[in-house]
Amino acid sequence: MMVERTRLGAPVMVREEAVGGYCARGATVFPQALALANSWDPGLVEEVAGAVRRQLLAVGARQALAPVLDVARDPRWGRLEETYGEDPVLAGTLGAAFVRGLQTRDLSTGVVATGKHFLAHGLSDSERQGSRADGSREQGKRLTGGLAPRGAGRCRPGGCALGTG
Repeated sequence: MMVERTRLGAPVMVREEAVGGYCARGATVFPQALALANSWDPGLVEEVAGAVRRQLLAVGARQALAPVLDVARDPRWGRLEETYGEDPVLAGTLGAAFVRGLQTRDLSTGVVATGKHFLAHGLSDSERQGSRADGSREQGKRLTGGLAPRGAGRCRPGGCALGTG
């Protein structure tokens, strides 16, 4: 139905929030990314994402709104727990592991990962969620050291969406 009976004839891609697991009644709730980051274990993160992938596929979802790839810069920021912490190398390594677990080597059996809040979402003025962010190059370099999360850009062509905010 969602392929043949849409108004414009375009197929619908079912997506779900998945930062702490598939967000639905009866689904497994996993630790937030910040807690997983404390393991320093990319294999564990990939395994968690694999479990999330299986649950998403079971309900027909083919896109996950996860992982959050922003680097935490201020503990007052309201979305800090969704990040893999303040180290760009760790955040990139674990973010890439989560993407691998969702997408698998063959995306036809995987779920498209959507890297969210990529670089600077956590740089808002006064560290509040809805505040404006200073997007100047100078501000970004000062707060991030000029580094995007390493490894975060290793998504295969056609397999990773990036959300900026």
